[in-house]
Amino acid sequence: MTPPPKKKDLVKIAEFLTQSAIILLIIFFPFKLQYRIVPLTLLFVFTSVEIVIKQQWMAISLNKYTAYFSVMLFLFMLSFIYFPFEHPYPNFRLQLDHRLSLLGFGLIGLVGTFSRINLKTIYYSLIASGLLVIAFIVSVKFGSHVLYGQQLSIVDVRQMYVNYHMGFDFSLNLGLIACGFLFIKNFKIEDIKRKLFLLLSFVLLLLVLLLSEGRSGFIASILITGFFIFYFLYIYCRKVFFGICLLMLIVAFYGILSHDRINLEQIKNEPRKHLFINACTLIKEKPVLGYGMQGAQYYTDSARYRRHQTDSTFINTWYQNEMVDSHNQYIQITVEYGFLGLLILLLLFTMPIFLVSKEYKLFMLCFIFLTGFQSLFDVTIFVPEFGVIFGMIMTLHLGNTKQSLE
Repeated sequence: MTPPPKKKDLVKIAEFLTQSAIILLIIFFPFKLQYRIVPLTLLFVFTSVEIVIKQQWMAISLNKYTAYFSVMLFLFMLSFIYFPFEHPYPNFRLQLDHRLSLLGFGLIGLVGTFSRINLKTIYYSLIASGLLVIAFIVSVKFGSHVLYGQQLSIVDVRQMYVNYHMGFDFSLNLGLIACGFLFIKNFKIEDIKRKLFLLLSFVLLLLVLLLSEGRSGFIASILITGFFIFYFLYIYCRKVFFGICLLMLIVAFYGILSHDRINLEQIKNEPRKHLFINACTLIKEKPVLGYGMQGAQYYTDSARYRRHQTDSTFINTWYQNEMVDSHNQYIQITVEYGFLGLLILLLLFTMPIFLVSKEYKLFMLCFIFLTGFQSLFDVTIFVPEFGVIFGMIMTLHLGNTKQSLE
């Protein structure tokens, strides 16, 4: 049924506002949470208005896309399903707030609100976000020196305004993926300026990532770069593919080992190691269904406090933190919901590869790799720093998007 002309205009305005809010959120994503609150609020306000205008709940049907977002919603609802049976924790509301992206984007994906968003615009927004945050950091550093005589380092500025280093690196790696994806997709198009912009942006983002103090972001950037080089050579230059692949592997291996924070001594004293050990001990006791969101935090804290009494390094690293998770998404979800939770997580990570349309599969593969790799060192979908972008990327891609990348 074709909507009346006035409703068509309202729909166009609502879709424009939603897309504008998404772009704004992407631009502000690398910055600290308080700077993202406004665009995040606008996104859900405009999305809600669009859903009401279109009455999209009337068109919900059971298919492979709604099944995916139902899994996402079920993961959020486990917090309430476990609630009567788990050990209580005083910060239940805070824990729940950290996972609201599962609820919000699960509902948005269920009704297909983002299915008309232009994905090319989204990819360029991811690139612009990385470039702008780099420009912001450099400007503040030199501006503070010129105006106030302050000798701020790049790290000082990042810690003041930008996400912590793993979130910052994650944002730049997203821009790296968008650059590589668009460059390969548009390689045969005779648009030198566009390809030069993408190539230079890729090099700048990679350079900053190689200089980052974050190990996971550093390693991910090398692996992503290597993948795009291999993929490009395989598609366009197979004669030299195997020789360059071998050379790239040697260079990447040497580059990773040469990082200041990647050596045997650093790995031996890695503070996450104790969190992993504590979490794995808890998993052995309740491997099938886990402890629930609150129970997992309660018993994790209990194990952490016991370790405070005997391990001075552990005290200095984690004592100031009121809540500390396992710093590993796979382990964390297994502590909370046992092997059931781990299965849900693996579904969330693997289903998009099979659901996304062929045109965007390369981007989705790289994004899933980045998220899955980051999940080895941090809790990704249970914190706003990563959960928001994960939910948004999924809702943008797992719909009936028909826009061309040409």
